[in-house]
Amino acid sequence: MIRGRCSRGSAAAAWRFLQADYTQPRDVPDRSGDLVISLYAGFVSEYCTRYLRRGGVLLANNGDGDASMASLDAGCGLVAVVPSHESSYLAIKEEVASYLEPHAADVEVTAELFRSTGRGVRYRTPAAAYLFERR
Repeated sequence: MIRGRCSRGSAAAAWRFLQADYTQPRDVPDRSGDLVISLYAGFVSEYCTRYLRRGGVLLANNGDGDASMASLDAGCGLVAVVPSHESSYLAIKEEVASYLEPHAADVEVTAELFRSTGRGVRYRTPAAAYLFERR
């Protein structure tokens, strides 16, 4: 585990990085964290969004399907995306639902599909990253 502190202006925050098997329970209270990052890591959202407080954010990509899986979680909602065609990595909040439209109209979007294939669906408008907020 890596621990640290950072400050920005007058606000200070403590953080820690946990290197562990995310499928196993962590020594972290449920609904206590502000950020979970899932980049090319599998279905982290299935196991770790429980650690996000209300208003906490899951940052995921769809390389291993986690954005697809997170889109099914009723406890989280897509609030922003980082378009894949941008070089500045700025998140946009407008019309984000369109980033979750499957490329194939006949695909049934289910967790079972994602688990069986080990990946998510291909979207009409892909993004480099998706930001889901815990409700």
